[in-house]
Amino acid sequence: AIFKYKGHKNYMRGLCNYNNLYAVNSFYEESYKTKKEYLPPDIPPQFPKIEDHYGVHELFYNKPLFDKKAENVSFDVRIAFTINCNGQIDSFFVISEYNSFFLHSLAYQVLDIIREMPNNWTAAKKNGQNVDCIQILNVSVVNGRINKITHE
Repeated sequence: AIFKYKGHKNYMRGLCNYNNLYAVNSFYEESYKTKKEYLPPDIPPQFPKIEDHYGVHELFYNKPLFDKKAENVSFDVRIAFTINCNGQIDSFFVISEYNSFFLHSLAYQVLDIIREMPNNWTAAKKNGQNVDCIQILNVSVVNGRINKITHE
């Protein structure tokens, strides 16, 4: 899938080299002046093993959203963030677009939960070198709780 982010590179902080940024899947950034596609790295970034959690899904599974009105709501959201060449995460943003302000606000609640993830990923690699990379998470919310998280 191709994911489009309407913004500007100034929203991507903490990178080692913005001019050498990759993405795990077809991803492009569009601003009023430019359109840039990011190529995939040779090796994608890896989520760190934490205690008994081998993946981001296990870490956040069944975690409720903050808004009690979300208890009967189910939806999917795509969240992107950067992982720099040192494995540090930053610059989280929601890729999904919604016609409903309520779903839009719930998507940002998911983003706030995902921001709690550990900040020590293994960086992506290109030609044997650590590189900055955009990672995308696909999050399913069922009855106001995170039900499934996959990453590209």
